[in-house]
Amino acid sequence: VACGVFTVSALIFLFKERSHVKAKQYNFVTALMNFVAAAAYFLMALQPDPTTPEAFFGVVVGSAPDGQGSFRDLYWLRYLSWAATTPLILLDMGMLAGFDFWENFLLIVLDIT
Repeated sequence: VACGVFTVSALIFLFKERSHVKAKQYNFVTALMNFVAAAAYFLMALQPDPTTPEAFFGVVVGSAPDGQGSFRDLYWLRYLSWAATTPLILLDMGMLAGFDFWENFLLIVLDIT
């Protein structure tokens, strides 16, 4: 369901016609953000066991220690989705606020660090 909602909203933003160049850039970034989220939810739905990355991609990431001497499940695809969409959300907000390139760049770098 979430994948479908993100895909439909991305298509709406992608094909929304605006005459102003800034509005087209904003719509493209918003559509890209929704496409990334839709792809992440689609992959999460396809993955048989979300705690084992080797079940889908063949990459071993492992579990995170819980401090009790055992390990807790690590839902790694959610973190990957977060790492990809958070800079796009900040870029979206910076564009709405009227930031220039370097202000947007600084905002995203400060978020990542």
